[in-house]
Amino acid sequence: MEKNIEIDESGKPSPWCVYVLRCSDSSFYTGVTNSLKKRLLAHGSGKGSKYVMSRSPFVVARIIGCRDEHEARSLEYRLKRMSRKGKAALLGLYEAPVRDPDGDNLDPDMAAHGLMPVPAARRRS
Repeated sequence: MEKNIEIDESGKPSPWCVYVLRCSDSSFYTGVTNSLKKRLLAHGSGKGSKYVMSRSPFVVARIIGCRDEHEARSLEYRLKRMSRKGKAALLGLYEAPVRDPDGDNLDPDMAAHGLMPVPAARRRS
């Protein structure tokens, strides 16, 4: 988990940040908050957003500290407009492994990225 803290003119860290969650289906959710702990607890309890609630559990993929609310909302907007591939590349997030038609993983480094292979669905004969 990464967090860049910006110090504002008063000498205090800004509470505004953009966060990216990786959901159970490997999709990304991008949000903005000025109270990260409270927001993550809300997501965890199913009250944060319908999107995350329907794709729980999740892990925090990135936290990016911002100077103020305007910067945080602008960054969130830009990230949400990006393709999944572009967002993953920009943030250095691991993309889902490529699978062959039989459903076997072709990526030998999955475990190194903390992801375990998902067994292929059984086909009926």
